Amino acid sequence: MAPSLDSLPADVQYLVLSYLSKILSGYALDGVPRTGNMLEQLVQLAPSTGQLMKTHPYQNLAATCKQLRVAVEGYCRHLLDRHKDIIGERRIPELERDNWESLASKNAFGKRKNTKVRRETYRNAWIRATNEHCVWCGKRSKRKAVFDMLVFCCHQCDERAYGKKTTKTAAIQIYGLAPIIWLRPDLVYEGYGLLPLKRAMKNVSGVLATYLLQKEVVTLANFVREHDPDKRKVRSAVKKYGKLGQKIHGNGDDTEFILFWDVLLPGYLSETDYESSNVSE
Repeated sequence: MAPSLDSLPADVQYLVLSYLSKILSGYALDGVPRTGNMLEQLVQLAPSTGQLMKTHPYQNLAATCKQLRVAVEGYCRHLLDRHKDIIGERRIPELERDNWESLASKNAFGKRKNTKVRRETYRNAWIRATNEHCVWCGKRSKRKAVFDMLVFCCHQCDERAYGKKTTKTAAIQIYGLAPIIWLRPDLVYEGYGLLPLKRAMKNVSGVLATYLLQKEVVTLANFVREHDPDKRKVRSAVKKYGKLGQKIHGNGDDTEFILFWDVLLPGYLSETDYESSNVSE
């Protein structure tokens, strides 16, 4: 029988809770938009603080049992302590073990106006501190990080925390990386354990642009320059798998067409849409 979450050691519980600390993690969406459809969903995701008080995973876990409430409160206090310098004048509540549950009940959503108690639980304080505020510096911002749209992040912190970014066009023209190299390097250079580069889409003046992390592009470009200076492996892979690595050969004459980001689903970009939507980057 598999152990339940409340029966796990505290360090393991905290590890699980760390994956749920993002303010929009309760919407079960990948924070990295790899298609226009995913980007549109993430851009439109703008719940109010009141909605987050009901839907955030920490609230659901805390409502499960006392053991998980204690774990959630302990981890949220840890988060607040780590971010106390950026929270600024928003005071971290001082809650005692014997009264925080009763205070939480009095301060439940919709009941605050009926009580004079103003203190709140650590999980509520964390939600208030990170909703529409940069998670790195605390400045008020409705902008979401390019490579993680489940958190709010100002432009300066986006570059400092995630690294400088470059476009797909720059990777091709400046660094000499054909699309198949950074989309499916495992097909071009077999046996090296290379993974596809991280990529995210962003709407720039009405045009969908694909962004890559510059440090990863430079590292891969240096690898290609060392192991395949004449690009023979690249030309062979393009001939065998297609420019985007979209042809995966099966048995006999069967050919399975897949997109590099995921299985093609209704509403997602087709290969033709992908190329036409990015030509103006």
